[in-house]
Amino acid sequence: MEKCGITEAGCVYLSKALRSNPSHLRALDLSKNNIGDSGMKHLCISLVKIQCVLETLNLENCRVTEAGCVYLSKALRLNPSHLRVLDLSWNNIGDSGVKYLCTSLMNIQCALETLRLSKCKVTHEGVTALTEALKSNPSHLKEVDLLENDTGQVIKKQCSLR
Repeated sequence: MEKCGITEAGCVYLSKALRSNPSHLRALDLSKNNIGDSGMKHLCISLVKIQCVLETLNLENCRVTEAGCVYLSKALRLNPSHLRVLDLSWNNIGDSGVKYLCTSLMNIQCALETLRLSKCKVTHEGVTALTEALKSNPSHLKEVDLLENDTGQVIKKQCSLR
């Protein structure tokens, strides 16, 4: 459903559909839609359902901010075992949003393998939080994309810790 003009209202209907028949959908691509934080809130209601087995969630360029990461982090903590790939690239989540996501990454049951945060206004502070999360639970996350962020040279230093 990439670039389909989906807004918060569309997320309400999508959330209802996911809750009514959650066991079949494995990947959801909502990239380049204007779902925003309110839309994220509705989607996260579906993600916390035990029957939800979504493995890939693409939210690239969906106008998600730190507030949307609060909802997403809570959903990942309540249902950590299925989601493997999360793409939040081109959203304005910043360091605060990354810190919320890190609370989920520290959960030993978190199965996330790929986290894409390209062009998300992440700085040294966000990278440091990610590094600490990886130190506390290094078993699953294999790929972190932080391209086009204001991280400077810290990436090379942090990646060598792994």
